[in-house]
Amino acid sequence: MAEFRLNEITKEQILIVESRLKRPKDFKNQEVIEKVSFKENCPFCFGNEEQTPPEVYRIGDPWEVRVVENKFPILDSNGDITGYHYVVIETTNHSKNLHEMNEDEMYKVIKSFVKVSEELYTKEEVKYVQIFKNYKKRPVLL
Repeated sequence: MAEFRLNEITKEQILIVESRLKRPKDFKNQEVIEKVSFKENCPFCFGNEEQTPPEVYRIGDPWEVRVVENKFPILDSNGDITGYHYVVIETTNHSKNLHEMNEDEMYKVIKSFVKVSEELYTKEEVKYVQIFKNYKKRPVLL
């Protein structure tokens, strides 16, 4: 469950989500570039669709872009602070970076952002949609 807490130093509200601690380690200690076309235990690899939470949007059949619920959401439908947290699987080759995509692939990724955002904005409780991309490990500033 998510809750807002006051950062006593900065006087800013921060969002605390303890369930996010249960997710697997996001980053290895050393940066390792691993580009593989298929891993049996990878939920984002083509053919492993049953390893992801429910799909909320897709382009193509078979899929070219998928949007699924996040297994470890920052916000969900429980508690006082609620929201939606999705993951966009941008291509069947999810090792590909945005700058490596061709025009058609990029178009489909952006189209998925737009379509899912439009769907979220039809919900009365949704006031704001934020799209972000995780990329590499970020330092924690103290």
